Amino acid sequence: MDFGETVKCIAQFCMFGKDELLHFAYQIFDADDNGWISHEEFILLLSDLHPSTNRGRTTRALREIDLLDDGKLEYWEYLELNRRFPNLFYPVVEAQDKMRQKFFGNKHWHRKLKKYQKIKAGIRRARKNNTDKMMEAENRGKRRLQKRERRLAEARAKAQATKSTLKKTILNAQIWALKVEGRWDKGGKKKIKAKKVGAL
Repeated sequence: MDFGETVKCIAQFCMFGKDELLHFAYQIFDADDNGWISHEEFILLLSDLHPSTNRGRTTRALREIDLLDDGKLEYWEYLELNRRFPNLFYPVVEAQDKMRQKFFGNKHWHRKLKKYQKIKAGIRRARKNNTDKMMEAENRGKRRLQKRERRLAEARAKAQATKSTLKKTILNAQIWALKVEGRWDKGGKKKIKAKKVGAL
């Protein structure tokens, strides 16, 4: 690992939130990314996090938890374990805090995190706005289609009911124009507006 990669890893670790830290610790021992860690891997994780002179909480936790019949600990169980025994994985948070102090200090990282959270919030708002706009455009298209279908049905009914050849011809032209408008709309091209024909 060269200097640039080392700095990048340190920066990424220092920018982790609490949930990301927990996931990071879990992934270290779920190396094959199968979504669970074995009993042996879990014991190894706790041994790395807690020195041999301070394993009282770890021993108590191991007595109280059930590692399931299959000997596997899935990620949601790992999170539940952290909820029940918050001190069990606290050394991960502590390691991050010490690294932040060694590299630029806590104030620097808190400023970075605040800016990062602001950017994330802006991205979420932008995505929501884009989704809202897309839904609005889709609803407008549906309303336009429904309106055109109503006009088409009315024109057909009038064409069938009228006895005037001239009026029937004009109504058939209107029907044709509405059909063309629909085809152009579906193709995403400029809409052809049918001229309104007044009653004769």
